Amino acid sequence: RGRPEWQGKTLASFEGYCRTMGGVLETIGVPGFLGNLDITASMSSSEEIAWNAFMALWWDNYGSEPRRIGNKDGSSQGSEFDGDRSLVHLIEANEVDISLKGFDGEQKRNALGTLLDRRRKRVFPIGEREVRLMGERRAGNKQFWWLEPVQVLDASG
Repeated sequence: RGRPEWQGKTLASFEGYCRTMGGVLETIGVPGFLGNLDITASMSSSEEIAWNAFMALWWDNYGSEPRRIGNKDGSSQGSEFDGDRSLVHLIEANEVDISLKGFDGEQKRNALGTLLDRRRKRVFPIGEREVRLMGERRAGNKQFWWLEPVQVLDASG
């Protein structure tokens, strides 16, 4: 039979390896080579797990309501930054494994702002739904963030 090549979707930069190993496994009757790529890609790192957990907490607590990041002084007292309803507080109170570098509220707020900005418009899975992280500056140059439900199209048409 020679060396039959696997005909499935290969990994970039590993095409030859995938065709050879997939062919060997297929020949000896082991199905499903690279069949779990979509699952492993979505859960590829502890950072992704932490961000998915944060988005789920955010959605459960605030839905699509616009949020501020946190207080400059790090307190959970009510203020223009929402105190104990802030996103920094949500992360810290629930011990979400997202590193907010800094010792005071302003440093943590700035760190989270940078992290959120890197993920702006990204879609996150939350149970049976998906949400998109959105953000914008409003009056007074104040930054607001919210989660926007993603419209899931019905596969039946």
